[in-house]
Amino acid sequence: GVSRSAPAVASMTEIGEAIMRTRFSGILREGLFGGFAAYGAVVLALAVLNAIQGRSVFHTAAAMGSVLLYGGEAQAAFALDPAPILAYNGIHLLGSIVVASLAAFMIYETEAHRSLWYVGFMLLVAVAFFGIAWFGIAGVEIAGLLEWSTVVVATLVWLGAMTGYLLWQHPTVLEGARGPKVA
Repeated sequence: GVSRSAPAVASMTEIGEAIMRTRFSGILREGLFGGFAAYGAVVLALAVLNAIQGRSVFHTAAAMGSVLLYGGEAQAAFALDPAPILAYNGIHLLGSIVVASLAAFMIYETEAHRSLWYVGFMLLVAVAFFGIAWFGIAGVEIAGLLEWSTVVVATLVWLGAMTGYLLWQHPTVLEGARGPKVA
């Protein structure tokens, strides 16, 4: 006789696991690309801004790297050496990927629960505020190597590139922010 098996039917657990794997890989992918987009945009913006100001295109990275490596002595130790430039760029890239991954997670949650858009927006504002404050305090106030305008422009470019990439990936995420449609 011919043996026939029952058609394969996925259990709810298998379906749930598949959805979670897909969602998790989407968050990681978007975090990676969003982080690179933000990092690349701010590197380009700072290179142009530094060149316009008559400085080396690596000035800001060297300044922030000096703060990382030398703390309060950064101004005295400041030099366009590879170590502070690489240190800062590595930490900046890693931080960009982590923040973009958290932002991607928040967007996935907002798509699942539309009322969370406000939480996501407030986190965006908080990241902008604390990014400007941290880089400003470190680069301007402690080290005396940067200007506030550079810090503000760089942070807003970084945040704008990341947000733009994630909204490009999720064009419907803002629909819940406008409230219910009135007929």
